[in-house]
Amino acid sequence: MLLKDNSANAVILRNVVDYSTKPNEFFINNLSRIIPDVINEPECNDPSLPKIAPYEGLELLNRKFKLTTIDVAYIIILLTRGYKFVKMTEKVFLCDNEAISPTFEKLTPGKPKLSDNFNTKAAILKEIIDGINKDTESLIKNLIRAVPEFLERAEGVLYKGRFLSISEWLALKEKEGKWVSEEVFQYNGTSLMPWSMASLILLQSRGYFLQEVPGLKRNDYTFLKKRYP
Repeated sequence: MLLKDNSANAVILRNVVDYSTKPNEFFINNLSRIIPDVINEPECNDPSLPKIAPYEGLELLNRKFKLTTIDVAYIIILLTRGYKFVKMTEKVFLCDNEAISPTFEKLTPGKPKLSDNFNTKAAILKEIIDGINKDTESLIKNLIRAVPEFLERAEGVLYKGRFLSISEWLALKEKEGKWVSEEVFQYNGTSLMPWSMASLILLQSRGYFLQEVPGLKRNDYTFLKKRYP
């Protein structure tokens, strides 16, 4: 649900990023108090009920419960992990249909600003919602094509570089570059668009980290689902 007020969309994006490393139980416990009889109800087990798109589900829930920006952020994060909206007449349910439950260990979250422009923040949020149903493999492949320092993880190679949260990586890049327009962030000759930042946030919410691969001229990074000690 993109609101007409882009300052509110900016708050939703801030909360999506900040809470993207919380476990599913955190969101379920909080949302159950706000939208009772919506999460994982028996209706979720009825295969005949239609699944509906994230925008429609958020809009229908908002009509009934007047969701806050934090409520919307929590729901978006669950949707990025595989929760689905199911509709029965005018009722909407948020269902755990084989959703993932990522774990996060010893994480340094980082606080990327993701620009000072509300239109840019709204564009990133829109890309996150539009990317909810994109598979993880495609997200990673597209990022590797677009960002030179992202490398495909080689089979059987034991990497020893440090681990970073994706938010931490984004915050580091913000120190190296700047937004040259509402849609383009540039650092060291590399451009990041709203879709690439959204893809990174989607991956973080699904439990991915970055592992550094030290090099002579620059450090590269590989994506890793679980952080090992």
